[in-house]
Amino acid sequence: MINPEPRHSSFLLALTLALAFALKLAHRLWPRSPISGLRSPISDLRFALALYTPLMPYPLLSKAILFATEKHDGDYRDGENALPYSTHPVDVLTLLRFIGQVTDEEILCAAALHDVLEETDTDASEIEAEFGFRVSLLVKELTRTEPTQDEAEAIPKEELWQFRSNLLLADISKMSKDAQQVKLADRLANLRQAKVTRKGEKLRRYERQSKKILEIIPKSVNPSLWKAIANELG
Repeated sequence: MINPEPRHSSFLLALTLALAFALKLAHRLWPRSPISGLRSPISDLRFALALYTPLMPYPLLSKAILFATEKHDGDYRDGENALPYSTHPVDVLTLLRFIGQVTDEEILCAAALHDVLEETDTDASEIEAEFGFRVSLLVKELTRTEPTQDEAEAIPKEELWQFRSNLLLADISKMSKDAQQVKLADRLANLRQAKVTRKGEKLRRYERQSKKILEIIPKSVNPSLWKAIANELG
């Protein structure tokens, strides 16, 4: 199992993103340059990662980050002046790695990809083809069950959130330990954002749901992430 030096990883990632930015800037300053064929920031990032992935301690994870960025392209998080959605999976895998101390590359890949089935038109077979059976299985575990159309239409609007919440909690109770670690990192990231983007009862019910998640997932699954959520809840 690879255990990368954080400073080394951060330097390589910063170098990669800096190169992507430089390529984007070059398009504007010299539109007829040899790199003018790379027309989008996603293309620039792909080109930069292709150069530096062999040097990175997590080559499959680098590929997963790019995959998620492409799939979530055009989507945004909640709140005013929202960030691109792709910042969320990076936040989740960062919390998983440096608070949760998870170094298993396939679990980190699942963190990067945890919303692609739920939020995009990606198929599980595509994930398995690109990242293997285990990563695909973890992402499927992390994809929440939604009410059927008939159920959603039959349930009063004020009760629908609780119905969906119950489905989510049932999903979490069935997850493997590896998937539950990702879910803890995901909840920590979402809870921190909720404190900024949600107010009143919407925030309180999200906090109540978070407490129920801690009741379902044993602290032993990942003590550091579990405690971080508990500290956020007070």
